Amino acid sequence: MKIFRRIFRRKSSLAYGCLLWWALCGFPVPASAQLQQFQPKVISITVSNVGSQSVSESLVRANIRVKEGENYNAVSINEDIKNLTRDRAKVLFRRDFWDRVHADTLYDGVAYQLSDFAYHSGAETAVRYLQRALDVADDGHWGPVSQAAADASTEADVIMRLCAERLDFMTRLKNWPHAGKGWARRIAQNLRYGALDS
Repeated sequence: MKIFRRIFRRKSSLAYGCLLWWALCGFPVPASAQLQQFQPKVISITVSNVGSQSVSESLVRANIRVKEGENYNAVSINEDIKNLTRDRAKVLFRRDFWDRVHADTLYDGVAYQLSDFAYHSGAETAVRYLQRALDVADDGHWGPVSQAAADASTEADVIMRLCAERLDFMTRLKNWPHAGKGWARRIAQNLRYGALDS
């Protein structure tokens, strides 16, 4: 009897009391009274550089799929990059970049440009700048309005406008003075690919 008094004197939840009562009486526990399984949370994410820093920590954090406070998922966090196989890299690229920018719904040349942008700057950023290139609301979420605008444009027009938006985005990054020449060359090469694709 002392055990019951101690339990119910504390501010225990009704579900916990119900669970205890059912467990002690030998009855099956109703699903609504079951306690949730413990789900570990991501407490903190540490970003460190090997060599010189080429992008800001805020940009890196913005492109990490798992955020602090979310449920821990070993598959999302514990990827062995050092021993990554080519096949696994393809799976990760498709999951983390290609599918997140809905590249399968776009012209091939646009899909290439957009997935390259997503790989280097994050999927949401890439989608936002494609939406700007298409003159629709740039919320970073691909929906029917964005898709209709992409379908109504020619492949060449979208590639050129997307590359222009991307170059404009890059010039505003604080690393532009240090890395801008290489980034500009990348966009120039992407324009050459775009000419071949469209």
